[in-house]
Amino acid sequence: MNSRQLAADRSGAILASSLPYSVLLREHTRTAHRACERAMDLGAALNSHGAYRSLLRRMQTGYMLLAADTCVYDGERLLNRPGSIAADLMRLAHDLESEPADASLAAEHLLVTETDAIGAQYVLAGSRLGGRVIVKTIMAKLPGARVSFFTGDDGDEAQTWCAFQRQLDELGRSGQHDYALVLRGAARTFALIAQALSGCLQCQ
Repeated sequence: MNSRQLAADRSGAILASSLPYSVLLREHTRTAHRACERAMDLGAALNSHGAYRSLLRRMQTGYMLLAADTCVYDGERLLNRPGSIAADLMRLAHDLESEPADASLAAEHLLVTETDAIGAQYVLAGSRLGGRVIVKTIMAKLPGARVSFFTGDDGDEAQTWCAFQRQLDELGRSGQHDYALVLRGAARTFALIAQALSGCLQCQ
């Protein structure tokens, strides 16, 4: 996101300051969200167990790169979600029947501040909710496939998502975090995950 776009987003945020952050982010990241969905190509991923494992490995690459960024943990702290990305990596390792990935080997830093990390958490929390939606499809297409990553471990994910949105909106109302930076973090996180799903990223 360039400086002109950042300025435009800041102006838009001022005009829409009465709207909750959860509403603003849903509208302003709609295109990026759809790009991620297209990059996943779930139909192709469910053609075989091997294709499904390849999808999980690509997901693992993206999440490793995020986990290597220390700002991600600032977002977890602000939104009371400590250890959430570590849990994601553990579930991916379980589904891949491998040892947990070492995120310290990754090299990618796309977040600049803890405010950017709020936007990143929005993307990660939403992806957990979306994962629950496709679990039945995975199990129907690939009997016996491991689905820990997409199932999550939060119990009622919809209720967890609602609680997350309430916390996100409270942070917005506090006036302590520039919405343009929150949006920047969300946009960069969506872009990173889309690249990972497309097989364009490698951990260095």
